[in-house]
Formats: sequence, structure tokens, C-alpha cells
Amino acid sequence: MAHTLKCNNCNIVVNELLAFVINKLHVMDDESMSRICLAFFTAQDIRTAKDLLFLSVPVRKRKINRRREGHQRRDIDDIIDLARETDPDKFPVFVAKDLHKLPPIDFDSVDLTSLLKDMVVLKNELQTIKARYVTQEQFENLEKTAMECRRISNESDPFYRNVSHSNLNVNVRRGAYLNSGPMGLHISSSIENADEHNKTVLVCFNNISYADDMVLLSPSVGGLRLLIERCESYALTHNLKYNVSKSEYMVFKAGSKCPSHVPPIRLNGVELKRVSSFKYLGHLVTDDFRDDADIERERRALAVRANMIARRFSRCTAQVKLTLFRAFCTSLYTCSLWTRYTQRAFNAMRVQYNDAFRVLLRLPRYCSASGMFADAHVDGFHATLRKRCAATLRRVRDSRHSLLTVVADRWDSGLIRHWSSLHLSLAPKIVV
Repeated sequence: MAHTLKCNNCNIVVNELLAFVINKLHVMDDESMSRICLAFFTAQDIRTAKDLLFLSVPVRKRKINRRREGHQRRDIDDIIDLARETDPDKFPVFVAKDLHKLPPIDFDSVDLTSLLKDMVVLKNELQTIKARYVTQEQFENLEKTAMECRRISNESDPFYRNVSHSNLNVNVRRGAYLNSGPMGLHISSSIENADEHNKTVLVCFNNISYADDMVLLSPSVGGLRLLIERCESYALTHNLKYNVSKSEYMVFKAGSKCPSHVPPIRLNGVELKRVSSFKYLGHLVTDDFRDDADIERERRALAVRANMIARRFSRCTAQVKLTLFRAFCTSLYTCSLWTRYTQRAFNAMRVQYNDAFRVLLRLPRYCSASGMFADAHVDGFHATLRKRCAATLRRVRDSRHSLLTVVADRWDSGLIRHWSSLHLSLAPKIVV
């Protein structure tokens, strides 16, 4: 009689009939499978396999003991029905000990009518594909038409006509529109015209766009309304539509001062919601210019990634775990933009980074953080932060975009001052 053999990670059930049924469940019809089992297995084998299947699979279905004539066929049907109704993840591993007991499959045992039906269905699907899918020539003609439409659209845009394409540094595959590398900053001609009426806007960069995300900047409500009006007219002209449900506006504080009442701002006739923080390209921006909320966001994301790799790769070697830690836990997203934060938020992020390394390598809770990173030849939290800031500074200085050039040339800028302070002292300065 078959037995259930258990190990630490799996359940192994040794039974030739169950191994055959589970293996052929998705490639044979029920009629052919039932006929083969009745021809090659005895009544005792069928009864034992049925009892063993109901014991091995946690189901609520009641086992019926068949005793009348034809009970062997009905027992086989019960086995097949239970196998098809049960989730495959709940099955144990069915194996065969005596391979000579496994029945062979030939054309006499297969229902040829079912095979012919499958062939007819497949033939109809191929005919449908041929009728609906385009040919290679049609696809090439469509591609040429799309390129011609893009060329005509670019030539009709006055902003694009005045730009030398040879001087552009565009990361098109990341959705950028104009020179800047990882992010596209541009001024649409429809937005630029708003400055003719809004004399208070002294800086021309009032529109920051990346792919389908757009940010409008204005020092007044009137200027912002004018920018939105220009956007609406531009979208109407180019057959575009703004998502009003995802559009929000925020009023930045001037120190501790912030207007409590702001006149309504509408987009496509719908009043926009005022928020104190929003996530733009994965970075949390708040109205008080502080980065505590974004640090907490990255801390939670780091905890999720660390727990995931610690659970899924717990049996891997230490070298594999170190590679996974460098890939998943040292990429602190937008950490180079953290300039105003509290000591509490910064320490919580540092502790989470250290604990993630301890959990992954199963180190003691109170072991030395600097010692464990030095022994593993892995960058600590401060080293990772300095490298990310240095990489961002290099990309900003290498960019030929005029706005990023202003940021790189202003030595009194908060970003430049913070990035420099990380390399001038061992402990970074915390602006509270």
C-alpha cells in the first residue's frame, strides 16, 4: 500500500495511478484517461488511490464509497473530478515507485474525436489571426505615416522650429522632451505666451514636464489661472485631455506664513483640490519644503525590499546576498534631494538601512554597524548618501540645460551647499 512520505519542504505521495492522473490531467480528456486507468489498474489500486487522494488534499468534498456495479469507473471519475477542482498549489508531489506500472499511451487509448475537434478549433483561430492581423507591408506603411505626421507636427510648432536639434541632449526613451538627461524640462509656446500678460513672472521656467506629468509654477493665483487657460487651449488644439481627478495644486509656505484662503482654481471647469503634499515622479513634495515625509516614504520602501530579499533568498550564499543588497537596498531614490530634515527622520532612515543589512546576513541586533559594513566591503549609509549626491551633482554640472546650469553655478544654492557639506565633514550637517 502507498505511503505519504514527508520532508521539511514538501509532501511526497508514492502512487502510480495518482502520478499518472496528475501528470496527464492537462493533456488528456477525461474519457481517455478513465479508459486507460480501468484497463491497466486493478480495483484495489483504484480504491487505494482514491482514499490516498482524499487524505492528501485538504478538501471539503465528501468521499463517497462506491459499491454497486461499475463502481470502479465512478471511482476513477471521482479522482479526476477532485483533481480538476483542487488548486494545483495544494497538491502534494505524486511520484511512481514502480515505473513499469505506468500505462503507455497509444492511439487506441486516445479519443480521436476530441483531437479532431481541437484541430478544427486551432484551424479556425489561425484563420481569424490571418484575417485580423496586419501584414508586414501594412505595418511599414503605418510606421511611415506616423513618422510623417510627427515631422509635420514638429515643423508646425514655433518652439520646435527655433531649436537646433543637433544641440539637444534628449533622453527620449525615458520620456524626456528637451535637453537635461534624465528629466525633460521644456517651455511650451502656449505657456510661454502667458508671460506677455503676467508681468510678475520674471523667470521663464513656469512649466516643468516629464512624459505625461506637468508642473505649473506661478507666484500668484492670477498667473496660475492664466497658465491653466493656456494649457486648456493647447490641449484642445492638439486633441489632448487633462486628468482632472489627478490634478492638484499646492501653496508653498513663506517661512511659517501661508494664506488660509485661496480663490478657487479650476481646470476644465472642475475646481482643483488643494493639498499640503503630493508625489511627483515618486518624490514627496510638501508645502513647507521639508523632506521628512519623503525620507519616511523611502524608509518604508527600504524595509519592504529588505524583507522581500531576506525571505526569498535566505538559503543563498553570503556573496549572493551582498550582491542583492547592493542592487536593491543602496539605491535610495531621490536621497540626493534631501536637504531639510530633522535629526529624528534621518536617524530612523540610517537605522533602517543598518537593520536591513543585519536581517539579510542574519547578524546580531547590536553588532557594530561600521564593522559589519567594513568586513563585507559594502558602503555604509553615509557613504551611499555621499555617492548618490556626488552622482547627482555630476549630472547637473554636465547638463547643458539652462535651468540646471543656473543650479550648478549658484554656490549659495541650498542643494550645492548640502552636497558639498557631505564631503567636507565625516558627519553630514542636518538642517533643522
